[in-house]
Amino acid sequence: MTIKRLLTGLLLSAAMTWAADISGKWKASVPTPNGNTHEVQMNFKQDGEKLTGTVGNHEGDTEIVDGKVVGDQVSFAINRPNGQIALAGTAAGDEMKLSLAMGDRKIEFTAKREAAK
Repeated sequence: MTIKRLLTGLLLSAAMTWAADISGKWKASVPTPNGNTHEVQMNFKQDGEKLTGTVGNHEGDTEIVDGKVVGDQVSFAINRPNGQIALAGTAAGDEMKLSLAMGDRKIEFTAKREAAK
């Protein structure tokens, strides 16, 4: 039994180290339906699988809701006056590929982590 518990503990520890840590500041240029781009700043704080923070643009910052990071999978939402916007994707190092769902529209973009100053 002791060896089985030890192996289980080691496997769980290994899984935790493989999880992405996306804490920090990120920037992205999000394409709009009319062909323009929208500059977005994201400030994430990750605690285990829980993700909090803000998403901001020229209109100000919006708190993240329902944020989660499981392995390399990232998901969160923001509430805007015209409805909730859900985002999901994958993180690898200093790059995150996200998909934004708003109603029946789906927009894909890449976010880059800003270097610490």
